[in-house]
Amino acid sequence: MRAAGGPLTAMVAASKAFLKRSALLRRVNAAMKNAELERRSRQVAAHYAQRLAATPVDDRAEHVREMVAARMRRDNVRSLDGLTRRPRIFLVGTEYEQERAGFIQGLEKWGDVVPLVRADGTYGLTPGVGRYDRATIDENSRQLVEQVDRARAAHGVDVLIGTMVAQYVSVEALQAVRARGIPVLNIAMDDRLIDHWGTHDGIRLGAMGLTPGVDLVLQTTAEYVPRYLVEGCPAVYWPFGSDPDLFRPAAAKRYDVCFVGNNYGWRGDLIREIAAAGVNVECFGRGFPNGHIGADRVPSVLAQSKIVLGVGTIAHSRHIVTLKLRDFDAPMSGSLYVTTANPDLHRHYRVGEEIVMYDSARDCIRLLKYFLSHGAERERIAAAGRARAQREHTWQQRLGAALSIVGLQGAGSGEEEPNASAGCGSDGKGDAAAVDGGRAPAGRSGSR
Repeated sequence: MRAAGGPLTAMVAASKAFLKRSALLRRVNAAMKNAELERRSRQVAAHYAQRLAATPVDDRAEHVREMVAARMRRDNVRSLDGLTRRPRIFLVGTEYEQERAGFIQGLEKWGDVVPLVRADGTYGLTPGVGRYDRATIDENSRQLVEQVDRARAAHGVDVLIGTMVAQYVSVEALQAVRARGIPVLNIAMDDRLIDHWGTHDGIRLGAMGLTPGVDLVLQTTAEYVPRYLVEGCPAVYWPFGSDPDLFRPAAAKRYDVCFVGNNYGWRGDLIREIAAAGVNVECFGRGFPNGHIGADRVPSVLAQSKIVLGVGTIAHSRHIVTLKLRDFDAPMSGSLYVTTANPDLHRHYRVGEEIVMYDSARDCIRLLKYFLSHGAERERIAAAGRARAQREHTWQQRLGAALSIVGLQGAGSGEEEPNASAGCGSDGKGDAAAVDGGRAPAGRSGSR
């Protein structure tokens, strides 16, 4: 590996800067990346479709629970069943600002949380350099096992939960945690990124690469649950949530339309088209004039907007969509949420009554203009979206349901602590076992 700051690194950086300055070359580059992303995504999808046709899976919630229990018994991993105190939870995070915007608070409602820290004391896993950085993986793995052992010696550890991929931490580290009798739950939130389905020198990447060291995968993309099941790893559909104490309506609106997120892919083009159509839109994120804003300011920006704009596509694609944290934070804030058409969102909201979706830039502009000029209808839909999010889409609910699968009593029942709900289907095309607030899915199918 070349040292950072060498001639090749400088040349690559200069080339990227030139491409970004040229609008035509930027579009050509984006189109090429998009074509490659979609081609590889189709290849992976075809591979798993073939496997699932040959080996159908049972993705009912009760079956997945049985898989988890059997896996834990086989490997002498302790269930949380029978705990008479709050569980002690070891958290392996990645981005403090993002995870402190509700996720960590939701976890703290269920147990005492000890987060992984880096050697310098900062939060979470150390990001690697390049596609696969063995030195960083080894350091993260060492820190993880050592800190779990220290936490065990101090107060004990009952469960580990994290957002982990094989590019950041080794499967052996997670196997070492399980060998200590601690169940491991991993949130697979970026599986739409095609590199997470690849390999490096024969080592599987992404969350899939860690499955031998995991008791349960919490998958934020419903259609990918069967992929894990056919590989023999228990998995449930587990969408993002929000925190009603952080994201709440504001007394007054400051912005017509806001967008919170970084400027990449086709987002900039969409924003320029919206602005050119005469719609006032304020953008907050790296690459936009307002720049990045901290997680502590995001709730107020969302709440002070008449409309929160969502863009649910990934990377340079205009077609591949994924769930975003905004899908739950925006409605929770009490503002109207207008976002990319995404089949998964039909599971969680009544589209047109609780949120609004667009299928093109032209459609997006039409909807924004309509709802800016129809305030009563806008506020009615926004209020219904807020009510739905409060009722079914809190982090407390999501995390309680997940912890109940590894045995935590009382975590999967009641209005605020729902059970995993079951979908039907054994061919990889139906509704996967779901943890979505105790409500059966209404239809088929992060990060900001």
